Amino acid sequence: MIRSDFNLARIDRQMSGIVTEILSQLDQSEHNEIQITLSVNTFAPDGLSASQQRTLAENCRSLKIDDFKLN
Repeated sequence: MIRSDFNLARIDRQMSGIVTEILSQLDQSEHNEIQITLSVNTFAPDGLSASQQRTLAENCRSLKIDDFKLN
C-alpha cells in the first residue's frame, strides 16, 4: 500500500509523479495486477450547498465514479 497526503496546489504534478515513478515500475510485468483507489475526505462544518452537492454528484457520474457519498 502506498499512502500519501497531497497538496491541492501541486496535485497534478504529484499524481503524475506517482504514475511515472511508481505505477510504471509495477506495470513492467504482465502478471502484476494493479488496483488504484483514491479516497477523498473533506470536513465542511457548514455543510455543502445543494448546488455544490448536485455538481459533485454530476461530476462523479460523468467521471464514472460510482462509489461516492455526500453526507
